[in-house]
Amino acid sequence: MRCSHLLSLILLQLGLGTAFQQRRIANSVAFTRTDERVLQRPSTCLWQANRVDRQTAWNDKYQELVDFYEKNGHFTVKKPSSLYTWIATQRRKRRGTEGCIPHTDEQTRLLDEIEFPWGIGTGTDRQTAWNAKYQELVEFKKKHGHLRAECRSSLYDWQEVQRRKRSGTKRYSPLTDDQVRLLDEIDFPWDTRRQTTWNDKYQELVEFKKNHGHLRAEYKSSLYVWQEVQRRKRSGTGGCIPHTDEQIRLLDDIDFQWDMLDQWNDKYQELVEFKKKHGHLRVGRKSSIYDWQEVQRRKRNGMDGYSPLTDDQVRLLDEIDFPWDARRQTLWNDKYQELVEFKKKHGHLRAEYRSSLYVWQEVQRRKRSGTGGYIPLTDEQIRLLDDIDFPWGTERKTAWNNKYQELVEFKKNHGHLRAEYRSSLFLWQEVQRRKRNGTKGYSPLTDEQIRLLDDIDFPWTPTRGRGGVLHDKEA
Repeated sequence: MRCSHLLSLILLQLGLGTAFQQRRIANSVAFTRTDERVLQRPSTCLWQANRVDRQTAWNDKYQELVDFYEKNGHFTVKKPSSLYTWIATQRRKRRGTEGCIPHTDEQTRLLDEIEFPWGIGTGTDRQTAWNAKYQELVEFKKKHGHLRAECRSSLYDWQEVQRRKRSGTKRYSPLTDDQVRLLDEIDFPWDTRRQTTWNDKYQELVEFKKNHGHLRAEYKSSLYVWQEVQRRKRSGTGGCIPHTDEQIRLLDDIDFQWDMLDQWNDKYQELVEFKKKHGHLRVGRKSSIYDWQEVQRRKRNGMDGYSPLTDDQVRLLDEIDFPWDARRQTLWNDKYQELVEFKKKHGHLRAEYRSSLYVWQEVQRRKRSGTGGYIPLTDEQIRLLDDIDFPWGTERKTAWNNKYQELVEFKKNHGHLRAEYRSSLFLWQEVQRRKRNGTKGYSPLTDEQIRLLDDIDFPWTPTRGRGGVLHDKEA
């Protein structure tokens, strides 16, 4: 070891090597002399031996720092690493932080010789380093048009530190107001996760336009929802964080449609043409116009996340009898189709008493007459029912008269009104009793009908005979 230091001393005296290398050699020789002086004292106390161990460890770490500087040209050591921790400790020692053993004059001199960035006192050194990195970031944006530095690069890590400083993360000194202002001026992305997500979605939109030639994403898709959010951000609605100038510029570059009014008019016209062609608004579920109708209903209902329709838009939709209640309209269409099938099969519309189709027809008559608190039928629904010769009411009166006449003939032939159990005449009599009693779901009899039944001594309250079969009182 002595030979090594002797050689180093000779090189130093001959003036060989760089100035920095000469300082390294001289420091190394100085360390060895100090160690030898202490070790040559046989009476050195234990605390002195510990001091030698600490000095040796310090010297080793100092040499590691010198090597790092020679290789990289700076002192910005990545963390976590032992050298990073050691550098932080030297600053605390210089600062006189409680619990830290202060530097010796020799250690301070050695660190000053290599222009160690203390980062204390007035903060000039630290501010200079910050300004240099900020300028590097500004140049990066000028060159690339954004601030997305390569992951794990020194500029990437520096941006991460600024975010932690701004958020008040422990162990980080806060940014000054001036530093925050400077970063805001270049649209610094404080929330990197949100910025990354925005960039990914924007790129997806760009690819969508390349593939389809437009920006009309499928309704309810993530890309459709994302575009809706961008419009709210621009308009300042919905509590969304506003765009940066760069984001607005990027969207403008791909002709993003900020105002949806023109698109709404195009879709409305498409719906009008559909009705002219088909006579109705029942669009197939897989078509884009079906999805558009769904959106209009949600807008009309004031559903969360949807901008409301204007009065003019509501008026235009009402003019073409737009079905606002889609679920109810779908149910009505299904039942109507069932009635159409019934007529094809049986040749008439007289569904079995109390069946779901029978009840549904009753409801349509009440809707048409405006009774029972039902929502009235639309013009289209009335037209559809008329197309299959639906019996609104006149025919029902004729049917009642026919059945009444049948009952009169039955009494002439049998001398009583006890029709065969479960025959159509038997069931019809049951219905008249329920109508007279005001049973729920039955339209009441007219005064004329009651008079006619009374004329033939109709048994309003029948008696039960053997087997539970109903008979009139005369029996």
